Amino acid sequence: MLKEGHILYRLERERYIFEKKTRPSYVDTYYTGIRGIGISIGKLDLYVAAAGINPQRVLPIMIDIGTNNQALLKDPLYLGLQHRLDGEEYIAVIDEFMEAVFTRWPHVIVQF
Repeated sequence: MLKEGHILYRLERERYIFEKKTRPSYVDTYYTGIRGIGISIGKLDLYVAAAGINPQRVLPIMIDIGTNNQALLKDPLYLGLQHRLDGEEYIAVIDEFMEAVFTRWPHVIVQF
């Protein structure tokens, strides 16, 4: 069991609070961080199983765009990008990433 001061304990607690304050049956990967990768993978699994999409053409991704969570920013064990990208900076990173992905794999299905 994680101790109360441990970073993973705090992250899990934040996730619990977020899920209780929003729709409990829906969790957006935008708010869950890296733990949300399972949602992207699950959606792609559904596309493959139910729609017959070629599994070699799917790509689940997570992009670290930082955080504004002060507790994480102060934590020496936090490994993510420090300050959250917003506005034009965010759009530029996503545009560059998507351009690179589709240049390399033109027929891929990208799921955030």
